[in-house]
Amino acid sequence: MTNKRTKLFSHPAIDEAAAGSARMWSARLVMIMLTLPLAYIGAGAGVALTWGGAILSAETLSFIATRPFRTDRTRTDFQRGLYLFSSLYTILAWLLLGVLYWMTGEPALMITALAVLAGQLIYVQGFMHGSPITLAIGGIPATAALIGAPLLIHPFEPRYQLVLVGSLILMSAFAWRAARLNFSTRAALRSATDQLEDEKQSVEAASEAKSAFLATMSHEIRTPLNGMLGMAHALESDDLSEEQKERVRTIIDSGYLLTAVLNDVLDLSKIEAGKLEIAPIDDDFHQTLHRVVRLFEPQASDKGVTLSLTIDPSLPQWLRFDPVRVRQCLSNLLSNAVKFTAAGRIEVSTKAEDAPNGKRILISVSDTGIGMSPKAVDGLFTPFTQADASITRRFAGTGLGLSIVRQLARLMGGEISAESVEGEGSVFTLDFQVQEAEQKGPPETGGERMAQDDARNLLLERRILVADDNAVNRQVTRIFLAPLGCEIIEATDGAEAISALGEQKFDIVLMDIHMPGMDGIELCGHIRAMPKYATTPILMLTSMSEQGYIDQAFAAGASDYLTKPINEVELNARLRAAFHSINESQR
Repeated sequence: MTNKRTKLFSHPAIDEAAAGSARMWSARLVMIMLTLPLAYIGAGAGVALTWGGAILSAETLSFIATRPFRTDRTRTDFQRGLYLFSSLYTILAWLLLGVLYWMTGEPALMITALAVLAGQLIYVQGFMHGSPITLAIGGIPATAALIGAPLLIHPFEPRYQLVLVGSLILMSAFAWRAARLNFSTRAALRSATDQLEDEKQSVEAASEAKSAFLATMSHEIRTPLNGMLGMAHALESDDLSEEQKERVRTIIDSGYLLTAVLNDVLDLSKIEAGKLEIAPIDDDFHQTLHRVVRLFEPQASDKGVTLSLTIDPSLPQWLRFDPVRVRQCLSNLLSNAVKFTAAGRIEVSTKAEDAPNGKRILISVSDTGIGMSPKAVDGLFTPFTQADASITRRFAGTGLGLSIVRQLARLMGGEISAESVEGEGSVFTLDFQVQEAEQKGPPETGGERMAQDDARNLLLERRILVADDNAVNRQVTRIFLAPLGCEIIEATDGAEAISALGEQKFDIVLMDIHMPGMDGIELCGHIRAMPKYATTPILMLTSMSEQGYIDQAFAAGASDYLTKPINEVELNARLRAAFHSINESQR
């Protein structure tokens, strides 16, 4: 019995009806204030006072009863019961007015009575049909009064009485039928909404689980990659034979290929989740293009393929764009062009066109490679898709690159298209939106001499704390820093790092963002709370490439970050930049 009562009073439509009643309370009060003088004029002071006392007390109770439903807090069965009682009381008060009008026997007031009684039935049908109990509380008294008053009080001649009562019964039946239909529709809509909400939560949970999985996999893969590539770079600088150096280069190339595949998978996941954003800055567009092309020149040269870059005079040198994403797009196109071109040439050409909000850049990459059939071109930009299975076997690859390029192009307000003839070659055209650069030229920082200083002179005898729970990562970092003549102290976790920071004074702190116990973000906050380390450079070494982690690191006080696998050149460059930034702030 208790469960049935709880289920009856916990129907969501009761809360919705109560909230709607609370919103309409002031409108009902205005209606009462306008109706009272009309009742006095038409039916006299007795009717006006009787009804006025009833309806005002009912609306006072309604105001109290619906007050808990004006907020999103949890309601009790008692509060819902009080609302239902106040609703019944209010409806009975309005029905009383209709009955009092009908009892006067005046034709005009009897018509008014029917309007009042029918109005209550319409109100119930429109606003209280959401649950069986609200419909019953409002609908049954309204129907009884609408049919009963003409039937029992001042009846007409039989034939007129039959017409009137029959018509009222038909109207009431139609109103109940409409209420039943509204109830069914509302129930179906609520069920569909609940189902969609459940599916939405399931999708969000799956998306969060996928993001967490990818973040974990990123950490688990990048950590051994960092060790493998770090040791390979260290071997490369040793006194090796040419054959041994070639083997080491193969290890390094394979490691960076695996890194590229990992980045592609993570980028695709970010795009699907809507978390990948474009970050435009003022930069040298010509230099960006030259750097990417130079990167692929050795590979093209080894195959006997000519690689050229043509920049149209219409293309400004300095533009506002996202250099990381432009390099990513062009690198993908050039990587494919070099991969699928055995002989001949690869041409990169670019130009600018005027656009409403700046410039539209068009980059064309054409090759004399194997080409594709029209069917293959149609599915070219679908994730994990290549021209045919033999392509994967012969040339490897995930089929993600072009899909990501298309998504990036669209994020930059553009598109990518492809034209190809099987056996003759392909032409890919990338276009995207950029803005005019506000700063046209490298910034005048006054730190050019520092940027040119040898890293050894800059870091000589500096004391550096390296905090990382992974021994291989610490060893790789030590190998990269050792030639610079600095003193390196290692810590295996956050607590050990704090102890070392308290005992000695460090010039630089390098830490892993993902450590057990106290992670790098929490450790960074503790370090910044120490007055003597307020401006000390803190570099995060992270295998978590999600922007959220990076934003948290900067918010905690990190100076910069490096995504694993790290390399010696980039590490030295970030250290120089960190010292340069501190020197600038102290001027």
